[in-house]
Amino acid sequence: MPNLPSPRSALPLPLRIATYNINWGNARIEEVVSAIQQSDADIVCLQETNAQSAATLRQVFSRQYPTIRFFGSVERYAAAGFGLLSRIPLRSEKFLPAEDGLFGACLVELDTGDPAAQILNVHLQPVIFDRPRDEVGLVHVRDAFLNAERIHLREIKHLLTHIDPDSPSLILGDFNSLSSFQAPSFLRDRGYLDSFAGTVNGPDAHPTWHWSTRLGDVSFRIDYIFHSPDWRTTDSQVIRTSGSDHFLLVSSLELVAVGDAH
Repeated sequence: MPNLPSPRSALPLPLRIATYNINWGNARIEEVVSAIQQSDADIVCLQETNAQSAATLRQVFSRQYPTIRFFGSVERYAAAGFGLLSRIPLRSEKFLPAEDGLFGACLVELDTGDPAAQILNVHLQPVIFDRPRDEVGLVHVRDAFLNAERIHLREIKHLLTHIDPDSPSLILGDFNSLSSFQAPSFLRDRGYLDSFAGTVNGPDAHPTWHWSTRLGDVSFRIDYIFHSPDWRTTDSQVIRTSGSDHFLLVSSLELVAVGDAH
C-alpha cells in the first residue's frame, strides 16, 4: 500500500480544494476514486453521493481523510447527496435544505483559527424539461433554461446569506450554469473570483461536464470554485477521468491580504 499523506490539523498553504459531481448512478466508482487520488486535495467537496458511494469512499479514504461527512435529502431525489472529505478538522457543519431548487447546500467552517474559513458546497437545480426528450424542441429548450436561470439566481442569493462576509470563504460545486449565466455573474458582481478562470486562458474551453446525445457529444464548464478576495489561486486544473459525466475541478489557494489580491 502506498504511503498516504498524514492528516493536517492546521490550514495548509496553499490550500488544495476540489469539487466533484460523482454522478449518483455509481457506474464507475473506481474512476471516481482515481480522480480524487490524483487531485491530492486537502478538501474534496462532492455532489450526488448516496449510500453506496459513501460506503466506498469511507472505506478507501478513511486514513487519508480523517474527516468524512455526507449530507442531503437522498430519500427525495437520487442526486441530492453531498459529501466532504477533509484532512482539516471542522469547527462547524450544517446542511441547508433547499428553499429554491431541489438539493440545498452544505456549509462548513474549518477549525483553523479566527476568522474560520467557510466552504459552501452547492448543487444548483439541473435544467428540467416538462416532456419526453424526443418531444423537446428549441422553444422548450429555451423555456427550460430561462426557468432554471430564475431558480439559480434565487438559490445563490439565498445561500449567500449564510456566509459571514468578514470570513475567508469559498463557494464551489455544480452550478449547472455557464460562466456568463446569472448565478456565476451574481457572485462575481459581489466580489467573488472564479478560481479556474483566474489562472487559465480561455477557461470556458475546458469543460467540466460532458454528455453524449444522438446529435453528438456536448460539453460545458458548469462546475466552479469561487473565492472571496481573501484568497489567491496559485494553480487550478480539471482532472479528466471517466468516473462521472462531470470532471473533478481542483485549485490551490493561498490566503492574502485583501488589498494584495488580484
